[in-house]
Amino acid sequence: MSWLTILCFTVVLSVFPDYFKAFYTYFDGIAVAASVAVLVASLVVGGFRFERTASLYRDCYLSLQRLYDDEGDSRSKQKPYADILVVCPNHSDGDYYDFLVTHIFLDGKHVSSAGEEMKCTKYMIFSFFWRRIVFWTLIILLVLTPLAFAIGPLAIKCA
Repeated sequence: MSWLTILCFTVVLSVFPDYFKAFYTYFDGIAVAASVAVLVASLVVGGFRFERTASLYRDCYLSLQRLYDDEGDSRSKQKPYADILVVCPNHSDGDYYDFLVTHIFLDGKHVSSAGEEMKCTKYMIFSFFWRRIVFWTLIILLVLTPLAFAIGPLAIKCA
């Protein structure tokens, strides 16, 4: 989302360069920096390989579903289960914390594993809220900074 904001910002800069040059002395440098930011953001987003990871998760849950649907007792399924887990990606600690904090702390649900009730630690709750605060702060800054840059000259003209 934020790299799309930078992309739109760069397009606006390219379409109206004369307008912005009148208000910003270093406009050419800003336009080049915005273009480089779009290039870097597209390379970084491409480097995360979200499609590949999503495909691996999908293959994993489909394999586990086939194993679950197969006839047989749980002892006969232990080896195939272990073989599937070896090739499956694992979620990050943040995903685990998000699950527990959302379900236990925010929704008030009971979550159990192997018959034992799961609990949220203070660290999990802190991590959950800290990551959300940082994420939304960055998103807001990445949206508002180009917006302020574009609206700034209009505010100066109207004043």
